[in-house]
Amino acid sequence: MDFKELLNAGEVEIRRWVKGSLKKDKVPINQLISLKNINDAVRKILNTEEVSTFGFNDRTLISRIVSEFAEEDCFLNREETLSKRQKVYNEVEPVLGKLVKGQVIIRKGDIVTEPIKSKIDALGEYSFQINVKGITGTVLFLALLFILTLYLLSENIIGIKLNREQIRLLAGLTVSYTTIAVVLFRVSGVSGWIPFSVIIPTATFAILVTILVSEHAGIIVSLFMALLLVLIAKMDIYTFLFAFFSGVGASTLAQKTEKRINLITSGLYMAGFNAGFLIILGFFKNYNFSQFMAAIGWGFGNGFLCSIFALGFLPILEQIMNAPTVFRLMELSDLNAPAMKKMLALAPGTYNHSVIVANLGEFAAREIGANPLIARVGGYYHDIGKVDQAEYFVENQRSFNKHDELKPSLSAAVIKSHVKIGIEKGKELKLPRVIIDIIGQHHGKTLIKYFYQRAKEGKGNGKITPEDYSYPGERPKSKEAAVIMLADHVEAASRTLKRPSVAKLERIVWDIIIEKFNSGELNESELTLRDLEIIKNSFVQILAGYFHTRIEYPKLNEANI
Repeated sequence: MDFKELLNAGEVEIRRWVKGSLKKDKVPINQLISLKNINDAVRKILNTEEVSTFGFNDRTLISRIVSEFAEEDCFLNREETLSKRQKVYNEVEPVLGKLVKGQVIIRKGDIVTEPIKSKIDALGEYSFQINVKGITGTVLFLALLFILTLYLLSENIIGIKLNREQIRLLAGLTVSYTTIAVVLFRVSGVSGWIPFSVIIPTATFAILVTILVSEHAGIIVSLFMALLLVLIAKMDIYTFLFAFFSGVGASTLAQKTEKRINLITSGLYMAGFNAGFLIILGFFKNYNFSQFMAAIGWGFGNGFLCSIFALGFLPILEQIMNAPTVFRLMELSDLNAPAMKKMLALAPGTYNHSVIVANLGEFAAREIGANPLIARVGGYYHDIGKVDQAEYFVENQRSFNKHDELKPSLSAAVIKSHVKIGIEKGKELKLPRVIIDIIGQHHGKTLIKYFYQRAKEGKGNGKITPEDYSYPGERPKSKEAAVIMLADHVEAASRTLKRPSVAKLERIVWDIIIEKFNSGELNESELTLRDLEIIKNSFVQILAGYFHTRIEYPKLNEANI
């Protein structure tokens, strides 16, 4: 028999067939003997007066025979037991009481009776009691986990440079996740056989952090959230494991998505993964068939709904943070975007130049381990400030050059203004901050040599300084911005070659890179000398394809063949 089911029973009903009829007897629970306690029962019988005359050898023989041949002949009918228990429960009428404010429940020295204990239990279950020490400890633990997460994500450990918006995002998600977990833990009716974390959208938060920050951040935050659930769910190891693995799985899948709709596909994979995890858990916890089916349903529901939630919240957070997510960048890289169509119509030369710069930047960025998508979009939009005054830039001029009628100082001012105008237009278009930075940094503090030289050659222009003819922007502060700066100058210079060849392209590309390096324009970009060599080779490879260069083979003397 399974006596765990009968611990609180005073007596049990024994049913047995006697001479063709079913006989029912009420037997005290303590009179039942199981194989586990049969030795104790035999020992107790052998010590009674009825067998006191038996010798030691006889008693030992009896004990061995009983232990060897005894079999269980009484079995628990679990379904009938539960049915009767439910029937009794339904017949009991609930006794309702009311506790009012100021009512005395018990005084010091009073005996705690059953009615008083019921009132105390009810008050403890339904009243919100402020536990100052508990709340303080929880808040401190939460703050410690959050600080530890930020430290693990720092440049010293993982190498992630979090900006202010990303830190605010992590803080906001932490508060939201904690609130959701605490509320659901208090109000949910999830049974103890299934992990509490199946009703928490941990994967949603992991997906958002992965897309808006990085994959490493998503994995570390998954660990942080799993530890948080352990605190809330009272150290349930299964809750921790489900939350952690679902978060890591979601983060890994989200990192590989390039379109928003792919999150739905990722959700199906997560659903299968979660269901598989709960099935494995079921073997450890001896689930019955209905529990297995319920676990599969919970797993599929959690995985799929988490992806739906992420798909819904992501555009909102993208706009709030102005984040350069892969989805946003893919949308901005569409040449059919209104801004790019306007550039093609009003400044076709700038449009063609920007497309080539974007291709150069994307290829070089990929080769050096930078973000190729940021470089591509940065290349498309870096000269957007030229559109409204396209005729002042050489790539858009046909026969007449408007600068012939302007003083060098005014021409330089017009040329420089396209950076400031580009930043303003980038903000109007709500471009991500990283793209606006590329617009503002792609010329750095470069000297506009042509007009500076014209001004020096002129007369009566007063004192002329290089600063008056240099771009006022910041130097590139990222690898992507530096790559676009180099691509911008290389593309413009390559168009001046009359008969381009690989050797000429290599020379002009390297000269521009060395010039920017020596002038300090690349000092803040984190590019290494090895990166510069790779960038040079990447540019030459792409430009050689544009100019259709071919290797010139030496002519063979037919007489020597």
